[in-house]
Amino acid sequence: MTYSFIIEGVHPGNEGRRDLADRAETALSVRASEDDRVKPKDSRGEVRALYGVLAARREGDLAVLTGCLEAAVRDLGLELAWPGILAELGLDALAAEHRARLERLEPLDIEPD
Repeated sequence: MTYSFIIEGVHPGNEGRRDLADRAETALSVRASEDDRVKPKDSRGEVRALYGVLAARREGDLAVLTGCLEAAVRDLGLELAWPGILAELGLDALAAEHRARLERLEPLDIEPD
């Protein structure tokens, strides 16, 4: 069985995305275009957004995956969150912290040309 979860936040750039996937040793499918933008509430201005899907092959991999993601966020200074994995692991307080991370990002509606 494969478990899949959403990861989202500020896009770390293509190199950062590859590093994240390498560190997590998992499949990371990302949907991101230049039109996907968010505005952090710290008023840095608009930045590229990331909306990705992480896949883990076994339930036991979820805790390892979470640890790898946390290390990547800390080491690389990424602004990403994955509350679904944490909720699945029963880490409700940490899942709430991740939801709060996402609340600090305001999605921007882009008008089509």
